[in-house]
Amino acid sequence: MRSFVIAFLAIALVAACKAKPAPSRTVDTTIATRVCDVLHKTPSKRMGECCASPPSSLLADSCKQALSLSLAAESIAIDRSKVDACAAAMDASLAGCDWVTPSLPPVPSACRGLVEGRLDVGSICSSDLECKGGLHCGSEGRCMAPEAIGSTCGRGVDNLAALVRQSDAERTHPICGEHCSLVTHKCTTMPTEGTKCFADVGCADDMHCEGGRCALGKARKPLAGSGEKCVTDFDCAVGGCTKGKEGRVCGMTCSHAADLEAIREVLAKPGAIGKL
Repeated sequence: MRSFVIAFLAIALVAACKAKPAPSRTVDTTIATRVCDVLHKTPSKRMGECCASPPSSLLADSCKQALSLSLAAESIAIDRSKVDACAAAMDASLAGCDWVTPSLPPVPSACRGLVEGRLDVGSICSSDLECKGGLHCGSEGRCMAPEAIGSTCGRGVDNLAALVRQSDAERTHPICGEHCSLVTHKCTTMPTEGTKCFADVGCADDMHCEGGRCALGKARKPLAGSGEKCVTDFDCAVGGCTKGKEGRVCGMTCSHAADLEAIREVLAKPGAIGKL
């Protein structure tokens, strides 16, 4: 659930990858500001209110800059009605404080698909989101169709997609015609039941990884609710796994600084890493 946060951290290290030249014309940045405020500043503000701490939205400005550049280049379009729906869904998802973790919460489903790509096959691009649906921005910086088995995949970070928090971009703009292996970083045939795996991402969308093999269906151990026992944050449906009166439970977790020792004890147990 929090894997997409890793991409956020990578942006700070991948400076101006495939950066666009400054646009030659002015562009109305109002919509870019609104999108980035909803996706970054709104949850940060609510986290600050819940945790009685100053809000911190480090990537909001980077989001606005990247989105404004693509808008100025007319590579993308944004439907304002979708942004309004996203804002309403975001506000609803942030009610109460049980959802709070040290990182930003996942975006509501209404916040996916905010950016519509306008570029055709062969057009110069800097992000998958700039290409029309079904196309991706290839290694040579041009929009192209999903690639054949054996092609390289999954080695880069799409700055715009990460900043605009479009975690489903790999599905709407697939690099591979069938499946991208994050072990070999090559396009492969679609995994079938029994295929060796290390995590769900190594299986087809309608499967999960169980006992090191892809299994049919999405059936998994239900995630714990607020106040229920947990081992790590990944066990919780909302919030984080923090120290409670009767052990570790799911709920509002502003910081893990207070229970680092408990986390070390859990991770030191045999097989703990395999549960993450």
